Amino acid sequence: SLLLAGENIVRRLLNAADPVRIIYKPHPFTGIRSAKAKAVNARIRAMLEKAAAERAAEPRWAKEASSAA
Repeated sequence: SLLLAGENIVRRLLNAADPVRIIYKPHPFTGIRSAKAKAVNARIRAMLEKAAAERAAEPRWAKEASSAA
């Protein structure tokens, strides 16, 4: 569940010993009915954007990105 475990799951994946690529695809209506879900969704997106920016400079991710293009 997004509210119960979403942030913890993403945080653990981002801090995993072996790097993983996270594809986060929340339901399009996430946060429409629940302000709490909207806030959690925003925090997860912020964590992923920060990680993407940090990883952009890492050679192991740059190599993967260039081979995927």
